[in-house]
Amino acid sequence: MKMRILVIILLVIFHIIIVIGFGLVPSTTPTIKTITSESTKGVNVNFEFKTIDDKTMRISNFKGKIVLIDFWATWCRPCVATMRELKKVYERYGDKIVIISISLNKEKNDVVEFINKEGIKWIIGWDPKGDIAKKFNIKAIPTLLIVNKDGILVKKVVGYHTANEIIDLI
Repeated sequence: MKMRILVIILLVIFHIIIVIGFGLVPSTTPTIKTITSESTKGVNVNFEFKTIDDKTMRISNFKGKIVLIDFWATWCRPCVATMRELKKVYERYGDKIVIISISLNKEKNDVVEFINKEGIKWIIGWDPKGDIAKKFNIKAIPTLLIVNKDGILVKKVVGYHTANEIIDLI
């Protein structure tokens, strides 16, 4: 009987170590993972994209301003939380920076409905096939690209970030 209890206790401890070790228990504080991939950092960011209202835009049109490019989807909870944080950044710095959120949703209507419901006022792009995301080796969302005033990619961050963390990045 004592041996059985000891085995059960050891199994419970082992499972706790595995769960914590593999990050299955969420952290209480959000973390920002900065990617410094040589294949993307320092790249001149100049691509064309379609907005949600079918306008064609080029990133080069925004030279002279810092550009935040957010890859997201409506079905991604961390993405939705980050969009709400970006809204705070936009309300505070919208005249000094450009925010472009590029949706990876397959259905445009889902994006339009979300944007209208949330009152998003910045540029919303749509990349249903993920072509733009592939160019920047986006493997997880949300991912935020930070482009300097000269059009050069200076940071690529993955995961949820608060408004203050985003402001600190720029």
